[in-house]
Amino acid sequence: MWEKTIDGVVIQELQFQGASFAGSPTTIYGWYARPQAPGKYPGVVNLHGAGLVAQLGNKGPVFYAKNGFACLSIDWAGPRDWAGKHEARTIPCSEFDNPGIMAEKGHIFGSEVDTITNGVRFVERAFMFLRSRPEVDSSNLFLSGASAGAHLSLLVLGVDRGIKGAAVKYGCGYIRDFPTYFGGYFGPLTQVPKDEQDTWLAALDPKHGIPDFKANVLMLSGTNDIFFAMPLVLETYRQIPSGKNLLMLPNDNHSQVANDEIPLRFFQSCMGTQPALPAIQSPTAKQEGEALGLQVKITAPSPLSKVEFWFKRMPSKAFFHGGGEKWQSVAAEEKDGVWCAAVPAVGPDEQLVAYATAEDQTGAKASSDTVEVPDFPKWRGK
Repeated sequence: MWEKTIDGVVIQELQFQGASFAGSPTTIYGWYARPQAPGKYPGVVNLHGAGLVAQLGNKGPVFYAKNGFACLSIDWAGPRDWAGKHEARTIPCSEFDNPGIMAEKGHIFGSEVDTITNGVRFVERAFMFLRSRPEVDSSNLFLSGASAGAHLSLLVLGVDRGIKGAAVKYGCGYIRDFPTYFGGYFGPLTQVPKDEQDTWLAALDPKHGIPDFKANVLMLSGTNDIFFAMPLVLETYRQIPSGKNLLMLPNDNHSQVANDEIPLRFFQSCMGTQPALPAIQSPTAKQEGEALGLQVKITAPSPLSKVEFWFKRMPSKAFFHGGGEKWQSVAAEEKDGVWCAAVPAVGPDEQLVAYATAEDQTGAKASSDTVEVPDFPKWRGK
C-alpha cells in the first residue's frame, strides 16, 4: 500500500477493515484520492461492475479529486470471478469468505452469503471511512455505481439516508415483475427453482427499498442495454420518491460504465455549484391526420441547445426495446412553451414507443419517460 502526490492530488492505495461477514473478518481493498490543498470537500464512493479489472483503479478517484471531490473506489467483489470459475484475481483485492455471486449448478447460494449482501456492508463501511476523514464534508456525500455496482447502489440507497446524490449507471429493480424481461445480469436466477428465486429477490431486488430513498438519483442507461432492460430501468425511475433525473441513451448498450463526467455534473447540480439538469415531463402523443404529434414540456435553468424525440416502431407482436429496428430521432421545436415534433402515424398492428431528450448550453443532458402508441401494457408491466 502506498501514497503519493501528483498534480495537486493525493492518491492512496489502501486496505481497511470491513464489517464481519458470515462470521468471518473482512478486508476492503481500494483507492482513495483527494485534493492536496487543505479544505472540506464533498465525498464520493465509486463502485465497479462486473468488469472489475477495467474499472477498479485510481483513474476515477483522481478524476474526482481534480474536480474538488474526495473519492474512494472499493473492490466489493473479492477474489472470485463473476462466472463461477473461482479464479484468483491478478490484482490486490478485498478479502472475505463467501461462495460467490447469485447461482451455480442450478442452485442459488442464498442472499445471506451472497457477494452482493457483503457488498452493501462494504459500501456502508466505505461511507464510514469518508465520514471519518477530516477533509470530507459529510453533508455532501455521493455514490456512483456502474452495472453490477449500480444494482448495488440501488440497494444501498434503501438503507443509507445520509447520501445526498447517486448516479446509477445501468441498473434496475423490478427484476422479475415484467413479462419477458427477466434475465440479463440476473440471468443465473432464471436457472434456479422459483422458491430460491423468491428468497433471493425478497432481499436483493432493490424495489423493496425504493420507497425509502432520500437521495437525489440520476438513472443513466441505454435503450439497448443487454444487462438491465429499458422497461425495468424506467419503472425503477418512476417509483423513486426523492429528487430524480433520467438519461436514456439511444441505441446504447452499456457503453458508459466508466463515464465519470456525467455523474460529476449531476453531483455538482445537487450541491448547487452547477445549474440543475433539465427536467422533462412525460411526453404525450396525438393523432393529427396522417401524422402523430409528439409534445413535451421541459423546465431548464440554462438555455436549451437541443431537444429531440427518439422513437421506435415495429410490428406489435415483435416489438422489443433492444432488438429489431433502431431508435430514430426527430428534432423538436418550441411552440408556446411546449416542444413539438411529428412522425408518421402508427399503422395497423404496429407499435411505437417514443421519449424526449434535451441538452442545455452547459452540456447537461436529460431524458423523459416514454409514451406508447397504442397503449402497450407489456411495456409497463401490466
